[in-house]
Amino acid sequence: MLENYKQFPFLIGVFHGTKKPEPLEDFLDDFISEMKLLQTAGFLYNGIIIKVKISVIICDAPARSMVKFSPLCTLGLGMVSQFPLDYMHLVCLGVVKKIILAWVKGPLRNRLSSTIIGSFCCTPDLW
Repeated sequence: MLENYKQFPFLIGVFHGTKKPEPLEDFLDDFISEMKLLQTAGFLYNGIIIKVKISVIICDAPARSMVKFSPLCTLGLGMVSQFPLDYMHLVCLGVVKKIILAWVKGPLRNRLSSTIIGSFCCTPDLW
């Protein structure tokens, strides 16, 4: 993002597959090479040279743990400060799972009745 400008994050790359890209270095190589060039030389836009700086890298928790010790280190990123925590995996999946387990299998004072559970869960073996 350009400093002092309100910009929305934009997508640089997406990976989808049944396993992690191997080797990770090959997967990130083109991005890292181009990013190094943009950080040092920048690019020409309307007669002005614009240098590019990464504010943050946003990825889910599994991807975050994979890329933290990768060639991205060579870009001079803060490997903690520029990799924000993943709300979905940390809060939504973690806390919500604990709440649902408390409602279904927790202490009796917290449990929902099987009728209530059945109204929003169609698979009895889940509860």
